[in-house]
Amino acid sequence: MQKLTSYLAAMAIRTMGRLADHTPIKASPPADAAVRLGLPWNFAWKSEARKARLLAARRTASVVAE
Repeated sequence: MQKLTSYLAAMAIRTMGRLADHTPIKASPPADAAVRLGLPWNFAWKSEARKARLLAARRTASVVAE
């Protein structure tokens, strides 16, 4: 029973850590850096596919502006 309890506690801690890593925080350094680069503040927490689409749209907009 002791092993099961420690295993469940370890799983709970890992799960909470993963959730904390993926929770967007507007006042965090990654959010500030994204805003300085002209990206949405939650850019660091978006999926890789969504990041690629945003960057492609940004490149297209900068080429059109030139």
